[in-house]
Amino acid sequence: MSEERAAVLIDNYYLKKEVLEELEKGFKLDYKSFCESLCKTHTSSLFRTYVYDCEFKSNEALLNSLEKLNNFKVRRGEKQKQGFHFVQKQVDIQLAVDMITLAKTNVQNIILVSGDSDFVPAVEYVQEQGTRVYLWTASKDKSGALARTCDGTNALTAKFLPGYSGSYHTS
Repeated sequence: MSEERAAVLIDNYYLKKEVLEELEKGFKLDYKSFCESLCKTHTSSLFRTYVYDCEFKSNEALLNSLEKLNNFKVRRGEKQKQGFHFVQKQVDIQLAVDMITLAKTNVQNIILVSGDSDFVPAVEYVQEQGTRVYLWTASKDKSGALARTCDGTNALTAKFLPGYSGSYHTS
């Protein structure tokens, strides 16, 4: 039997807010190595990585650099002004549509980096299609409907963040 293939779907706002901001200032994640480590954990080869985010000046360079990597797709949402700040729109829907589309290909595993329970219906659908979904969340965010629905849940610790040798802030 050939090696199973996995697609990594990253809710980048979640990854930045819940995981990377908890680390020492200045740490820059090697996304390519990060995704390869996640796939290795699930004994799968990496089919493709999808990164979902809304473009702001603060992350424009990152998103542009990720688009240039082989087998990386960046899905940009829309910005919408809400009060005094902007919120992202369409990002979760893009992720759910890709998850459902991938379930109809020969991808056996989806590795989801998120903590949003809005994805539960999409996860249930792809599981019914025979695709396993493995959730990776911030260590403080391991509960909830999404974690219970997925085929496995793991905490994003420094071990899975290539190049990071410090520790999480505890406060």
